Amino acid sequence: MKRRKVICKICNKEIAVNMIQRHEVSCLRKIDRRKSLSIIEVSILLENGKYQCNVCSKEYTQKGIGTHYWLKHGDGIPHLEKIHEQTRKMHVSNRGRSSWNAGLTAKTDARIAKSADLVRKKYESGEITPSFAGKKHTEESKKKISERQSLAHKEGRAWNIGQSRWNNKPSYPEQYFMQVIENEFDDKQYVREFSLGRFALDFAWVHKKKCIEIDGKQHDELPDVRERDIRKNEFIKSSGWEVLRIKWKVLFKDPKQWISLANNFINKT
Repeated sequence: MKRRKVICKICNKEIAVNMIQRHEVSCLRKIDRRKSLSIIEVSILLENGKYQCNVCSKEYTQKGIGTHYWLKHGDGIPHLEKIHEQTRKMHVSNRGRSSWNAGLTAKTDARIAKSADLVRKKYESGEITPSFAGKKHTEESKKKISERQSLAHKEGRAWNIGQSRWNNKPSYPEQYFMQVIENEFDDKQYVREFSLGRFALDFAWVHKKKCIEIDGKQHDELPDVRERDIRKNEFIKSSGWEVLRIKWKVLFKDPKQWISLANNFINKT
């Protein structure tokens, strides 16, 4: 039997009546996506082909800059709330009744508990197999994945390039230095965790191409970290930037001298 069709109020296309709510959600996504892409016009096109956000100075591809601006600086949150509301409506039938299992769990409903127990027994007996458990990488495929990941990092395409920590929260020395900048520095126009190539700069004055790195004790104690700092310094200087490294322990012992030195480093032309 041919399904009845209705007209979408957003794009005026004919859509099957049972798919109209899902389609309208998709239409709303596309509209907000097109609005966000207009930010490309006011973003800065860099030599590496990426676009720099005019608000936080982070770099993204042409496809990613619109999504970044929409989520971080635009109307991404209201949009997501709108999508969630549309999704909730999709769980309500035409008669206004909620789905029978909406909000129920195995602990609160015997039917769901019985179904979960049945599926668990089938897994244990081998009657059904999880989709993620049936395939294993060979040594050759592992080698290919490793080579591709290395190439992605080398070309600056890996998603985690420049991320020095998962939550991206400042350490205590960085929090301290942020207060120093706020109270003592003449130029407070810095960007924290600014991405430069594959590295993240602790405190970057992008308009002056200068940065300050605050080094904790691991920078002295761990050989891998020391070697990474050397590579990082070389890359910063080859990119036309200047860098000042300050050890946290010496900053803590003699803050007045190092605060004055850091302020003069940023101010000098």
